[in-house]
Formats: sequence, structure tokens, C-alpha cells
Amino acid sequence: MTGAPRPRLRWLPAGVLALSLALTALLCGWSVHKSTDEAGAELDRQASDFATALANRIQSYIDTLPGLRIFGVLQQSPTDAEFLNYVRAISLERRFPGLALTFMADRVTGPQRAAYVRAVAADRTASPRGHPAFDIKPPGERPQYMVLRHTYPPDRAAFGYDLYDPAQHYRAAVDAALASGQYVATGPLLLARDRFAVHQPLLTSVVIRAAVYAHGVIPPTRQERLETALGVVGISFRTNELVRSVLPQALLQGRRIVITDPQARAAGAADLLFDSDWTRPGGPAPAGGSEAWRTRIHVADRTWDIAVSSLGPPWVVDRSTAWFLALGLALSAALTAMTHILVRANAVAASRVRLATAALQAEKELLRSSEMRYRMLFAHSLDGVMRTLPGGAILAANPAACAMLGRSEAALRMLARDELVDTSDPRVAAMDAQRLATGGAQGPIRMRRADGSLFEAEVATSTYVDADSGEVVASVIVRDVTERRRAEERLRESEDLKASVLDSLSAHVVVLDREGVIVAANEAWRQFGRDNGLGGETSYQVGTSYLAV
Repeated sequence: MTGAPRPRLRWLPAGVLALSLALTALLCGWSVHKSTDEAGAELDRQASDFATALANRIQSYIDTLPGLRIFGVLQQSPTDAEFLNYVRAISLERRFPGLALTFMADRVTGPQRAAYVRAVAADRTASPRGHPAFDIKPPGERPQYMVLRHTYPPDRAAFGYDLYDPAQHYRAAVDAALASGQYVATGPLLLARDRFAVHQPLLTSVVIRAAVYAHGVIPPTRQERLETALGVVGISFRTNELVRSVLPQALLQGRRIVITDPQARAAGAADLLFDSDWTRPGGPAPAGGSEAWRTRIHVADRTWDIAVSSLGPPWVVDRSTAWFLALGLALSAALTAMTHILVRANAVAASRVRLATAALQAEKELLRSSEMRYRMLFAHSLDGVMRTLPGGAILAANPAACAMLGRSEAALRMLARDELVDTSDPRVAAMDAQRLATGGAQGPIRMRRADGSLFEAEVATSTYVDADSGEVVASVIVRDVTERRRAEERLRESEDLKASVLDSLSAHVVVLDREGVIVAANEAWRQFGRDNGLGGETSYQVGTSYLAV
């Protein structure tokens, strides 16, 4: 309400409160700024150390590839024993913890397939049995295969797998390594051994490959590199295990670390390499937070984007800041209490006015809605509906009433309610008495059309107070039941005729329904039961079970 009185000194307590809060904010701001700068410097140091350690760890993995390429060239598809001897010679497992898989894949053409499978199956250099069941997976004839021949640690699920499997998406990355002659990394993916596993973030992996060429010389043109490559060597690692092997716990306190692959994102593929929420105790961190630090590292031919976000506010509150804040809040609370006392009465009064206004508005809206619904029902009802005054004058009639009574609405307004009924019908007086006693009545009466013809109708009437005019009015609903009564009469005549026909027969006749219950019987049947004492008369009446007879 714009006319509500306002205290003249309303803003004075607020001014004092603002001054005390400003002083508190000034002191706290200085303390927070100092603490935040110190925390930011510490975050920068920790995050930089982490990024450097991660890049170095990945590079140490990549450094295994040159030797593996040379070994592949020298051995020309090495045996199982030769590959294991090489792995042990370079102490692969001890010197490179966290490396998920080291592999060599041979390039095999369609015509070479059968001989290649026999050669691998007969390789008993590391196992007396060899690989009697070896075959290229998945089965099928293809122009070329890129077969995982050696893996370390040994991986039965990946052994013999064709990286050119048309059902998967590994070939593009393999061909990129063949064409470039350099180290080529993939975006986040599932390893071949995980291709049938239920996808989960902790299986996210990255593969780094390099092509092997004859004589160890990288051909000068892209086409020559694609045509002369003998196969690929590579390493793979699960990104969660890799990152957590160098991630300091101090960096995780109150922070979230996310590593993504921008090149994968640009290509429309999944780009998430690592998220500290994957193994956070208690589930993912709540939404929100602000980015506090970001950098990029190089991984073969790609870059990784490392983002560190603070899960809490971007500022740091130490003990001195807490003391300043507590003192200022105590002072502010006292001033707020004084202000509250001054404005409480005005606020309560204003609240009551608002509530009353809202309730009135809601009531008006409800009335408008009810009126609209009433008008729709009035206009479209199949029954005749009229509004009348208690004395009988007709105020309005819907189209159904006009059609039923054979008069226009204007003509009906010229008549009284009693002029539309057959006053000789004794039921009219009973309905009038009921309406006067209770305010409403309903029942069958005869009514009169404009041409003077009478028809049977069911009438319901009730009185109420009109919301707009405040007058007492009546609502009259009329339904023409002439056809229904005729149908009922025809049904009764049919039943009487059926009973008459049955009784005229001298034979014993009984009519049963599907359940064996008697639905009709003639007099000869009933007399037979009485004369012979078979179960008594009731056993031969309609509604009893014939089986019981």
C-alpha cells in the first residue's frame, strides 16, 4: 500500500549498521587479501610441480618407444621369447611403474594371413604348447590386419586382436602413426582388452604409438610411409592410475583437478582424461567452485589441458580474519536488533496488507475462473439450463433449453417459469413444496413446448445468491426423457409378452442363462414342481439354480 506510514528515522539505524559493517569489511578484506595471496602462491607451486611431474612421467613412458622400434626392426616379427627377453633386459616393469601395456602389432595382408596364423600358433619359444588356438580376432576376411602380436604384461584378451577391427574405432589412430612416422597419441578411449567391458571412467586410457619401418628408416613421403610400414609399437596407460601416481594429496585438499584433451573436444569426441571426482570419498564434489589454476602439457603430438578448481570460495580466511569478522558481526547483530525493533511494527502491518491484498486478488481470480467455467457449461450443456428469479421470471436460457421448448431466449424471458409446465400434473405441486422447504428440488414432471405439446422431463432446481447482483436466483436444469420412457415401456411390454407366450404353452418350459440360473419359466413348469414335490416350489422359480433342482 503506497499510503502506509513510514518511520522518519528508518534509515538511521541502517546507516550506523552500514558504517560498522564497512569497517569490519575493510579489516577482513585486508586480512583475506594477504591470506589469499599466500595460498595462491602455494597453489601455483604445488600445481606447477604436479604438471611437471606428470609430463616427465609420460615422457619416460614415451622414451621406451625408440628402443622398441629398433628392436622390432632388428628382429623382424620377434618370437615370444625374444620379446620377453627384451622387456626384462630394459627392466620395463621396475623402471616404469603404472605403464598399463607395452605392445607390438604386426601388419599382415590378406594373402599372408594363413601363414602368419600358423607361425604364431607354432611359436613354442616361451611355452611348450605354443598357441594352438591362435587366430586373428575378430574373424573375417579383410585386405589388411594390424595384429597385436606381443603385449606386456601378457594380455590374453588383446593377444591376436586386429586393430583394424571394423567394429571399433582404433584404425584412424593407427593409420595416423603410420602416415606421420612420429609418436602419435590418442584421445581418451577404452583399450582393446576393455572393449567389451561396461564403460566406466576409471577405464579411460590413452595409447601412444609409433610405426616400424624396414631398416629403421622413415620414408620421406606420407604415401611411402603408409605402404612400407611393418607394423606399430606402442604403450598404453589408464589415465586415472597415471595421474594419481604423481598427484600430491595436498593439492587435492578442497580442490578438484580435471584434465581434458582439447583436440578430442574439437573433433566432437569425448575429451575427459581425468577427474579427481572419479574416486572422491563420499561421491562427486558439489556443483560450483571457481577455476584457480590452468596450464597445458605436451603428450606426444597432443596437448593436455590441466585445470585446478577451488571447491570453496576463492578467498582464504585465517584466524585473524575470523576474529575481525566475529567482532564486526557481533556489533552488526546488536545494531540489527535495534533496527528490527524499530521497523517490526511497520513490517508486520505491511505484511498483513500484502496478504489481504493477495487473498482478495486470488478470490477475484477464482470468481472470474468459476464464472468462465459456468458460462461454458451453460452455453454448451446438452440439457436445458435456465436462470430464474424466485418468483418465476426467466432471466436467461441456454441454446439447449430454447431448442427443447421451441422458443428463442428472448421469447422465454417474456414468460414465467410456471407457464412452461403442465399445471395439471400433480407432481408439480410436490416439487414446488420441496423447493420452498429446502431451496432445491428434483423429479419428473410434464412440460409444455411452444406448439402446446407435452413431454416428460426430469427437472432439478436450486437457489443461490448471485455474486454480481447479490440477488437470490434459481438454476433450473431440464432433461427431456420422453424417448427413454418410451423405450422402458416397450421393454416392459416385451417382457409381458414373453411371459404370456411361455404361460400359454402346455409343455414344461424353462429358460437358463450361461451359469445355469433360471431366468424365465412357464406355469406348467412351476405346477410340475408343486405336483411332484421335487424340492419345493421355490426351486422352480426364476432366480434359482437349475442344477439345484
